[in-house]
Parts: sequence; structure tokens; C-alpha cells
Amino acid sequence: MRKWISVLALFLIVGRVTAQDDGWVRTFGGPRAQNSLQFHLRSDGVSVVFGQENPEAGIFFKSIKWYRIAANGDLLSEVDLYGFGNTLCRDMLALSDDRFWVVGGSARGTETDYRPFLLEVNSYGERQWQRMYEYLGTGTDSAYNPLGEVSDIDRMPDGDVLLSGFGIRRIPPVRWLNLMRVDDKGNIKWHRIDSSQQINNLIRSAVDGNGNIYTTTWGRVELASPPVTFLTKRNANGEVLWRKQLVDRSEEMLIWDIIVNDRAEAILVGEVPEGQSGQLALLLRIDSAGDVRQFERIQVDNWPFSRVLSVVQAADGGYVLGGDVEGIPTNGAPPIDAWIRKLHPGFGREWERVFAIGPGTTDMIISTKLSESGEVLACGSSLDWSDLNKGADCLLLRLGANGDLAANECAREVSKTILFPNPAHESTFLQISDAEPCIWDSDKYSVQLYDLLGREIVVPQVVVSGKLRLDLARVQMGGYVVQIARDGEVIDHLKLVKSR
Repeated sequence: MRKWISVLALFLIVGRVTAQDDGWVRTFGGPRAQNSLQFHLRSDGVSVVFGQENPEAGIFFKSIKWYRIAANGDLLSEVDLYGFGNTLCRDMLALSDDRFWVVGGSARGTETDYRPFLLEVNSYGERQWQRMYEYLGTGTDSAYNPLGEVSDIDRMPDGDVLLSGFGIRRIPPVRWLNLMRVDDKGNIKWHRIDSSQQINNLIRSAVDGNGNIYTTTWGRVELASPPVTFLTKRNANGEVLWRKQLVDRSEEMLIWDIIVNDRAEAILVGEVPEGQSGQLALLLRIDSAGDVRQFERIQVDNWPFSRVLSVVQAADGGYVLGGDVEGIPTNGAPPIDAWIRKLHPGFGREWERVFAIGPGTTDMIISTKLSESGEVLACGSSLDWSDLNKGADCLLLRLGANGDLAANECAREVSKTILFPNPAHESTFLQISDAEPCIWDSDKYSVQLYDLLGREIVVPQVVVSGKLRLDLARVQMGGYVVQIARDGEVIDHLKLVKSR
């Protein structure tokens, strides 16, 4: 039976987690919380997490967030890196356990002075040096000015680093692909401009064992044409070998991550449109000649929409996907939960987990990694819709190699149960809140609904993302009591009001 994991507590600075070694979940926040964008697992088990502070206003950020997390999930240190002006951070690369490069764009004055930056820090978040790339043009061509950002960063086989991003021309407004190969001090070895497509900032890159470069870009070939996605392969000098347009039923697709597997194939993940306003997760396998060998739309049980934001290859040749799933809106914003799926090498599903960090939160996985023992580590964000001014919390979790979060049952007695919404109209959800993440087990827990005369009302029940949904569509207006039992022993009663 599939276990749907539900993490039921929101945390301010450091959340309490399970003491077991096979998995935990943490959220970090504060007055101006942040997303976690990327992380690195050191050889000593310490995770270095990179994120950014949510803006007080506008789209820019004031600081870079830097966390060190112990192997058991405890917070070791937290650092704010300032001094970048208005900043958008995009990616991080670990050169070693104590050398990290952070890239993005920074506007020292106004948005019109938005320039690529490269920052080196150690594992404690201490700044070593930084560089603003002042001019990314060729010769005296003023059309290719220095504005723009570095969106992705990859290690080359010889130790050099590839910086992928975009340049901007304000009048007329045009964005193009910028590629730079730099040494370990950030000095440019070569710079390539590709203006064949007017792109947005959704740029992803990967490098294979021979130094060949794969980039995905999304944008318009002509100003009046619809946006399309291209996959381009270049050699180690940045020269184009081939370029392929990626099309699915004449619909646009968005690529959120790309890796090169152990067979020199490009693995692309992202989303394609589904229905009027949704999307489905997307997975492609493309050979070294650019031919699509496998194309899959991924449907997640009980969720109409989904997308993949990250992919990593496992030691057994399979893949671990991270992203989010989205439900149908009921009252207000649609439910969006974090999602991780383990695939066999041929893309068949091995296991799958969906996480609800709390009632009314929007949760997503942005980056995934694997430890040497096969544990899954992931980071992302959790946004509480009841307090939008607070911003999104940084989310970090670790799963066992089989996808387990902690134990296959709650380790202690239930301390609190939650019904929401209450009053309810069409349905209500039941969550069990403990001091540690709790996996709902329908064989262990049972729920009955009674009216105020003590008569049992039988209603459909289904587990959705770790929450038990009670269907109230055929229940009359009035007051009711929800009884919760564990292993046959009643542990709680909750009052419920059915409205309309």
C-alpha cells in the first residue's frame, strides 16, 4: 500500500523533527523568510543550503541566505550575505566541500543596471570574492551590452566552469543567450552570444563527460511568433553542433532542469499544458544526436496537474524527480504540495511521495540530490497562504533510499488533530499533527462521523496528499462530531459544522 507522507507542523526558525536517522523534514523562516534554491551535501554529512531573502517590495532581494544543516537536520549556522544591491540569485555550484559559487543578477542602482554576478563563499557563508561582469559584448558592438544575469552554472570536465545566462538590450527590448567559460577565479576564457532566439530567463544547461554543452532555451524566434523551446548541443569551445526544437502536439513546453546521464543522453524535465489552465509533468530522453528516444507525460494519482523542477540520476541508473502537484481550487488558492518520484532506468515508477507541510500551504521541491547510500535530499519552499506578507519558508528534507521519511508509523501518540475547512461545504480534510512527521496509515487509523443524536453518518473517505478527505456533498446542514480512533482505541473527537 502506498504511504502518503504528511508533514503537519509549520516552523518559525527550526522545526522539531524525528530522531530516526532515515529521514526528516525542516522548514526555516522568520520575518522575511526565503526559498531554498540549491544545496550541497558535504562528505561529513553537513548540508550547505543556499537561498535568498524574500523582498519587502518588488521582485528584487536584499540578501543571500546561507545555512549549514547537520546530518540529523539540526541548524548549525545561519548567515545573511549583503552588499549586492538589488539581487536575484539563480544557482549555486560546489567546487569542493568548502568552495561554493553563487550566480545571478544584481542591480546596483536601478533595474536598468542589472548585471551578471559571481560570488565565492566558503561552507560557513563567508564571502571570499565576488565579480560583476561589466561587459559581455564582442568588440565594439554596443548592441550586446553588459546587462543581464547568470541563470545556470556547471562544472566542465577539466575544472573550468560554464556560466549560462542572458543579455539584455533595452531598446528595442531583446534578450539573447550568453555562455561563458571561466577558470577557477572567474576569468573569462571564451564568451559566446546566441541571438537566434529572443529568450526569457528560463535557461538550463548541462555538460557531459567530453565537455559538450547542452542548453535549453524558451522564447520567440521572431517577435510575432509564439514562444518555443530549443535544445542545443555545443562542443567544449561553445560551437553549435546541432539545435532541435522541442514540440508536443504543437504545444509549448517548459524545461525546468536538464542532466546528461551515464549513457551520454540528455534527460529533460519540465511541464506541458494540460486542460484550460493546468500542466502535466514532462520527462524526455534525447540521444547524443538530438533524437527523442522517450517522451512521457507524468500523471500523479489523485492530482490533475503536476510539474517536475529537478532531476538527478541514481546509482542504479534510475532517476529521482522533484517538483509539485496541484489540485482543483475549492475555497481560494488551489492545493499545491511538494512531490518526489523515484523512477526505474526505463522510467517506470518505483515509489512516490507527496508532502503537505501544513494546511493551506503551497509546497514545492526545487532541487534534489542523492547521498552515496542512496538517500534522497531535497530543498524547496513552503508558502503559507494565510500569511502572505511573511513570504515562503525554506524547505529541506531527507528520505531513505526507499522513500521513507522516518518510520512507517507515528512514533508517539497523537497530540493534536485538525479539521479544515470548518465550517465546511462540499468536503473537509483531517490531519493528525504530532511533534514529528506522521505518515497516515488507513489500516491504523479510522474515522467516523456522527450527528448530534449519536447516529453514524457514512461518508466517502479518501487520502489526498497525506490528508483524509471526508466528502460532505450528501450530508445535511448542521452540527456533527468526527471521531478518530487509532488501533481501535478512540483518541479524539472534533466538532464539525456543515454549511449550506
